[in-house]
Amino acid sequence: MGEAGGRKLKEGLYELVEVGEEFGPLEEVITDHKINTQEELWFVNPVFAGERSRLRGKYVEKYERRGKGYVVMEADARGEEDRVLRRHRGVEILRIEPGPVVGKSTWSSM
Repeated sequence: MGEAGGRKLKEGLYELVEVGEEFGPLEEVITDHKINTQEELWFVNPVFAGERSRLRGKYVEKYERRGKGYVVMEADARGEEDRVLRRHRGVEILRIEPGPVVGKSTWSSM
């Protein structure tokens, strides 16, 4: 169980869900980490019970901004007969290893 605004949140179990039960408002401090990621999701065709699907994706872009590494991934899920079921595009922040001079003075002593 987590906490939100000092209140304990219920465990995410089917048995604990009550129809009509409301949650929130939840308050949260927005950090730079949350602002710089995004996700887009498109549902293209219906998915049928018992259908086999194949997931596939690739990184299509990689860049650094304000000392953070970003990657962009595009992916899709395809059903039988190569029918597109879902498309996804997401941006994630990945950790960057600091270089050997981070935090060190570049001045040499004379």
